Amino acid sequence: MEPGTPVRGQEWEPAQVAALLRELRESGPDQAPGEGSALRPLAHRVGLLFGLALRRAGPDGPDAEIRLRRARAQALELAASAPGAGLVHGDLHAANVLRGPGGRLVAIDPRPAWGDPDFDAVDWALEGVSTPEALRERTASSPGLCRGSTPTGCTPGPTPSAPSSRPPPPAPATTTPVRASCWGWVANPRRGAAPAAPCSPARPRSSAG
Repeated sequence: MEPGTPVRGQEWEPAQVAALLRELRESGPDQAPGEGSALRPLAHRVGLLFGLALRRAGPDGPDAEIRLRRARAQALELAASAPGAGLVHGDLHAANVLRGPGGRLVAIDPRPAWGDPDFDAVDWALEGVSTPEALRERTASSPGLCRGSTPTGCTPGPTPSAPSSRPPPPAPATTTPVRASCWGWVANPRRGAAPAAPCSPARPRSSAG
C-alpha cells in the first residue's frame, strides 16, 4: 500500500473517516454469525478492554477501579442493546488506519466482533474532546461518524444524563448521536476512566443519533 503511513500524528478530515466507517459498515454480512463462528459478540471485546484497563489501574488506586467498573457495566449494557448490530472492526484507532493511494484511508489489524458499529467511531469522536458538550458537538457536526447521519452531520440529541426516577419516554425507531456519545465516554478505557454517569444505557435515547 502506498504511501501506507499511519494516520496517528497526522491531520485527518472527519469526512475521510466517515467514508471509511461507511465502507466498513456496508461491507459486513447481513446476518449475525451462526453458532460456532469465530466472530464474537462485541460484549466480549468490551470485557477484554476493561479487563486490561483494570489490571493496569496501578497507582490511581481504588477510585480509578470504581470508575472503570462503573464504566464497564455501562459499556456492556450498551453492547447488549445495539439497535442494529453489524460487523465491528473493534480496534479502529489512528495507528490502525493507513493512507492508501490518493489519500484514501484503509483499516488494518482488526479485532472483529459483532455488535454496534458506532463502537468503531469512538477514537475519532473523542479526538481532542474533553467535555460531554464538545463530544455532542463533534458527533453532531461530523457527517458519518454516527449512523443515520444527514449530509451535514447528525441531528444532536439531549445531553447524556444520569438515570431518572421518572418513567422513560417510548423507545425511538432510529439511533442518535447520544448513543455514540455514550460509547465515547464509557467504551474506551485507554483514554482513562469515564466521568460519573456519562449516560444512562438503560434509558431509551431520542431519535437524534
